[in-house]
Amino acid sequence: MLAALSLAAGLGAVGLGSLPAPSAPDWQDGACPPDAGTTVVVQTADLAEVRCALGGFDSALEATHQAGFTTEYVPNNPGMVCVINAYPMPCNGAPAGAYWSLWLAQTGSWHYASQGASTQPVAVGDWVGWAFGAGTPPDSALLAGSAATVSAPAASATDSGTASRNTTRAGSPWPAVLGVVVILVIAGTAWLVARRQR
Repeated sequence: MLAALSLAAGLGAVGLGSLPAPSAPDWQDGACPPDAGTTVVVQTADLAEVRCALGGFDSALEATHQAGFTTEYVPNNPGMVCVINAYPMPCNGAPAGAYWSLWLAQTGSWHYASQGASTQPVAVGDWVGWAFGAGTPPDSALLAGSAATVSAPAASATDSGTASRNTTRAGSPWPAVLGVVVILVIAGTAWLVARRQR
């Protein structure tokens, strides 16, 4: 029995030692403190999310991804963002009245991006804004605040009927699931070894 527990403890130490260490987050909720990164705003008719992508980036798209937002492109049109964080889902093909427009700001007001998201340069301290609609910029009030999630103006006709998105950031459940599996394997192994020694 003692041998079984020693074996199980050894297997547990090996299994738990191989779990990846939690990494430092690549972003934080709200606007970036000075010189910390690039602030990314994603706004629909119903919701605006503000996140700080920590560090420096080569492009607006890289900062958007670093801030934890996912993107998908218009089918057969790589480079044109159609979906951000599963909105709209499915991709609507980005018609003129309902598409993601890219905006930049350094102080006070938004300016339409002069390049595509993957080539638009950004610097630490810049703001990257994504607005879903007919090409209007994100709310300028977002540039003054640091709220992570705010209600946007009332839904437009283009956006009505769309599902709201969950804005709660959660870590990956896989390390916890893997830990439970390792513990179950250890307990099962100890039980089998103990049973065979009887």
